[in-house]
Parts: sequence; C-alpha cells; structure tokens
Amino acid sequence: MSATPLLNEQVEVDTFEYEFVLRQSGRHFLLAGVDELLLPKVLTQLGWLRLVAPPYVDTVGLCKDMVTNPSSYSLGVVWARVDAYGQSLRTMAFYGEDLAEAGLFKQLLPGLTPFRVHLRDPRNGVEVLSIGSKGELAFQFRNANSLREIDKCLRHLNNRALLSWPESDPDVVGG
Repeated sequence: MSATPLLNEQVEVDTFEYEFVLRQSGRHFLLAGVDELLLPKVLTQLGWLRLVAPPYVDTVGLCKDMVTNPSSYSLGVVWARVDAYGQSLRTMAFYGEDLAEAGLFKQLLPGLTPFRVHLRDPRNGVEVLSIGSKGELAFQFRNANSLREIDKCLRHLNNRALLSWPESDPDVVGG
C-alpha cells in the first residue's frame, strides 16, 4: 500500500494498493507488477533500484536452440532486428503456432537478432511467457497454475543457460 499514487491515478482515496508477484530463488528474484512503470518506482522507494539488475536473456540463442532442439515450448511470436538493411528495414515481427518449425523463419534467422520472444505451451497453444533480451517479461495471470507454468518456463531457460546475471558488483542482486 502507498499513501501516494505511484501511477498518477486521479482518484481520491486514502491509500493506493498495487498487486505484485515476487518469486525468490537463491540470490535472484522475479518481481512483476500490473504496470511496467510501477516496478522502478517501488524499487526506488525501497532504496533498492541501484542494488538490483535484470538478467540478460539470450533471445538469439533461444531462437536458434528452439530451431535445432525442439523443446516443451513453441515460439509463438518473435520480434527481431534485421542485421543487413540499415534504416530501410530495421525490425521484423513473426507470429505463428510454432515459428521454430517454419521454413521461412529458419531461413531468415541467421540475418536476425531476436530481442523479444513469446513462448507457448504447444499442448494447448496458450502463451506462457513473453521475454525480452534485457530481462523484461510479461505474462497473463490466470490462476496459481499459470504462475507455476511461468516458473517452469524460467527454469527451462535457466537450465539451457539462456539467462545470465551481471556479476560485476557483489552488492548487486539479480532481479
């Protein structure tokens, strides 16, 4: 709860309530909120903003890995920078059931730098997680099981060495 609005709400109430998901794993944690602008404000109020850093997500490696080693997830959406055309063609977005199985995507992948990937559960086609190369993530909360699926998906990425945290400062904890 906060006595002041953190998202510039124009309502008159005594306290403002915001929902978060916090998941700790060793020195790392996941903190998610209902609005991306909310997290830096909360971390600043707590005095933690300079003490946490998001992980690097190897979205390029993730796409390559999923093309060569099919997994328990499918690529539903990929946003990528195009490496060879300067300002004429900078970004491409791909949407599909499983882009890792699409011939055109496989053909273009060597000239792309994916920076945001949406992973789906191939059994039901439901998106589990959207994750970006700078550690930003988004998901749709449905119920407690959806949070378990997100945890399982992040564990899958970590087990494939696609997540890494900065180690330069011993006082910095991975976000």
